[in-house]
Amino acid sequence: MIASANSPAPASAESPAVPAAGTIESLAVVALSPTLRVDRAAHLVEVDGYISLDAGPLEQICCARGTREHESIFVPLAKPSEIHAALLLAGFEPGAPGSWRVGADGALALVEPRGDEVEVLLRVESPEFRPIATFVRGNRPGVRFPERPFVFAGSAFAPNPPSLGLGEHYVADWTGSIIGLVTFGDEVIAWRTVIPDRVEFAEPMWEANPLTLPAPGTPATLLLRRPASLSR
Repeated sequence: MIASANSPAPASAESPAVPAAGTIESLAVVALSPTLRVDRAAHLVEVDGYISLDAGPLEQICCARGTREHESIFVPLAKPSEIHAALLLAGFEPGAPGSWRVGADGALALVEPRGDEVEVLLRVESPEFRPIATFVRGNRPGVRFPERPFVFAGSAFAPNPPSLGLGEHYVADWTGSIIGLVTFGDEVIAWRTVIPDRVEFAEPMWEANPLTLPAPGTPATLLLRRPASLSR
């Protein structure tokens, strides 16, 4: 289990309830908390939450409570570090978030994110999970949501700011970045190509689909799983 500092979001600071190590090896389905479940055999994670946005531009799919709800469509009831731990338990290997910078010549230097591929689906007002592309649309003609665009980047650890005291923290618990569309460099699950988070370098591309998303506050469940072609 990941050790992490408290987030500024109002999520619980307690670690999820995990069975003892000797027990967890014998379980296929593990409830880390009432809102976070892992199926180890199927390599999937379910996390309960709610819809945070039903129209407007997006920079993330999923963020922590009290952080980036104005640019994300889903907010989980679990902390980012708890979702990271659930993905580890489901058999995913983290890599690293992407990054970008402007060189002295004005050109962009990009470092692509890496990690195991993650398929993202959402269940809302329906018994079925649907691909996250169902709830996102391009903001201009011809922009189509790509197939299998996400990787388990795993965010990072960083020294604590003064408000947290000595030690280090899991960065996504502080910033709220869980599933990114643009590249902030701290995502738990990252868009697999770098899209700078400054409009002068990358035009906004995605928006919430009001035709498929219910009102903010509607309960929903996110499903993170290994793509079928990679299951083993």
